Amino acid sequence: MRLLAAGLLLCLLTGWVEGDPLEGRVRLVTEHADLRVVWAPEGTNLFQLAVRDSDRRTNHPATRAVLMVRESARNTIPEGFDVLGPAGSDLWILPQSQDPQNLYLGASGEGLPAGVLEQGPSIQLLRIEGPSHFMAWQSDALEGILVRMSTRDGISEIDQLSLSVGGHAHFNWGFSSNGFVTAWMQVQASVGGTNAWSPPTPILFAVEPLPSIPWVAPRLSLSGVDSSGAIRLEVHGPSGATCQVQQSTRLSIWEDVLDVTLGTTPTEVTLPPSGDATARFFRARLR
Repeated sequence: MRLLAAGLLLCLLTGWVEGDPLEGRVRLVTEHADLRVVWAPEGTNLFQLAVRDSDRRTNHPATRAVLMVRESARNTIPEGFDVLGPAGSDLWILPQSQDPQNLYLGASGEGLPAGVLEQGPSIQLLRIEGPSHFMAWQSDALEGILVRMSTRDGISEIDQLSLSVGGHAHFNWGFSSNGFVTAWMQVQASVGGTNAWSPPTPILFAVEPLPSIPWVAPRLSLSGVDSSGAIRLEVHGPSGATCQVQQSTRLSIWEDVLDVTLGTTPTEVTLPPSGDATARFFRARLR
């Protein structure tokens, strides 16, 4: 217990913050961009989900790109479109058809090897972090609005984009509020009769006008340690921000443990037992 507490104390001294969530990321604003399913058989996972700048024919790691939703994308939901939200409320929309004022965002299975996948991959929505509802839909002249993803009725296995091998599709992307929204997604497909996935991948959207996030370092406090050795920590920081909790046993290599979206009161998290480690050090940072 003394070693665990010492590790926690040190993390309070070394906690740090990134002031700008966009720092170090490629900003895609009005380009033709895609969520690109990438075949990566050399790794543990057979797929990766990248952000592709189609205009420049460049794939960016999702953690190094941000999809900008300009204030010009702000609309008001009319009567009769309850599936998108209450009539009269705001909805920022990246449209399915190209608008030179806004990002033109699709999803792509282009470049996947032919004959390897039994059918096209899907991109599954896992969870959302941020102040906004999130949705993706297509508009069809005959069938109307075809919702593919929506957090308004919760998130389940039906919240997915189905693609074809070598295929490319565009969607309307909707956000009910401004701010930073992280959509965690995962590619799934069948390869050789076995299900294969990508790692869970965070896709960051920045919906204007962006909030000003203060330069306040997150803070950890010890809430308790149970009989199994699991540690309960409270995470303190600016409300609405996403905070990353990290751990280390040597103070030289830090491992991401979990991400939490902070509220107006401290957020309690539970970290599993340490195994053979005699000491664990913790720190927190704003993403």
